Amino acid sequence: PGGDPEGGLLLQGQVSAGWHPVFGPDGALSAPTAERVAALATWQKGRQAALAAARALSEAGVLCPAPVLSDDSWLSVDPDRLMGLPAAQVAALNRSGAMALGYALMTAASHLPSLVEGSGTVAPRAAASASAASGFIAAFAQAGAETDSFTDGST
Repeated sequence: PGGDPEGGLLLQGQVSAGWHPVFGPDGALSAPTAERVAALATWQKGRQAALAAARALSEAGVLCPAPVLSDDSWLSVDPDRLMGLPAAQVAALNRSGAMALGYALMTAASHLPSLVEGSGTVAPRAAASASAASGFIAAFAQAGAETDSFTDGST
């Protein structure tokens, strides 16, 4: 239904429902194509930043399998390992944006037990890990509120 499965309309420069020409009459990208290219560029920039943050967390040794899932396909952050890092390393992770990803992973992991509830796949360590993550986040927020920023003294 709809579209141009054989490509004839695009080859003829005609537009059908839901389809837009790739190029405009002047030979430049059409406005819808330019919008999609810009969106893909933004997505790629965010992806690269997320990969760099994940690499930093991995190099810091704080990544671990999510405690709720039965396989190791979803990684989270071990709050005990994170709390054991030297302040300078935590500050570097914060400046690089890796801590934001770490918080997101811990928050997501803390919600996993309720998402898989009733499916019989909740691991026994799930509740303890979610509680530890919540405690870490609360402690870190309190420390940030008391110091107004978390730095290693070099900034």
